[in-house]
Parts: sequence; C-alpha cells; structure tokens
Amino acid sequence: MNLSVRFLSNVANVNSFIYIDRPTFTEGDTSDVYFQLVDKELDTPAFNFYPPYRRFVPIVGSTLIVTLMSLDSTRVVTKAAIQPFVGDASIWKFGVTPSDKLRGSVNMRLQLNQGGVITNALIQPAINVLAKGQ
Repeated sequence: MNLSVRFLSNVANVNSFIYIDRPTFTEGDTSDVYFQLVDKELDTPAFNFYPPYRRFVPIVGSTLIVTLMSLDSTRVVTKAAIQPFVGDASIWKFGVTPSDKLRGSVNMRLQLNQGGVITNALIQPAINVLAKGQ
C-alpha cells in the first residue's frame, strides 16, 4: 500500500463534499482540514480513474497522527486526526487554530496505527497558509 490523501472542501456530511488539490487559509485563522485516505497503488490515473486512487478504510480503532511542518523548522505542529463520520471511516479531519504557528507551504506527515501496524506517509506540499494581509 502507498498511503496518501485526497483533500476535501465544503464538507457537510459523508456524501456532500468536493475534492480539492490542497486547503488554503490565512495564518491565525481557525480551520478544519478534511481529507480522505487513499491507496495510490490502486485505481491509478494511468487507467483513467477519476478521482484517482482508491479510498482506504483502516481497521476499526485505528489512530492517525498528523504532523504539520512549515519551511521554518521551529514551526512543527502535531495533531490527532479524528473520523468525523460513522458512515465513512476513510474520511478524517483535524483542526488548525491561531496558536498553530504555520505559514507558507506546509508539508504533512501521517502516522496511521492499525492495531500496532504503523503506516507512514508524507504529503508535500499539503496545505497553503497565507501570511496575514495577503
């Protein structure tokens, strides 16, 4: 498996959202970041799948730690992601708050724990955080 994500926007429920390339918000804003876990080895663009890559549903009780890394190495934020919808365990979210000192192109490291089996992924760039006043 090659773990990755598809970012979501305008999320209302498990059936109401749109796919986006990456979330963008302004430094100091409060924002929820929604994404769907995918396996990049399955349903690839080479076979004309849209959207590409198969959604990945981890086992019940899995945990997901998200580490956000700005270009400034002192700006690293770690979050525990949650599954907001009982009906689709492939969808996860975490919140970004004003105290999270992020700016610029932010990379995202995932650590998925499925009953002791750890799968890691690196999404780069993952999020765009605009400086205030832009």
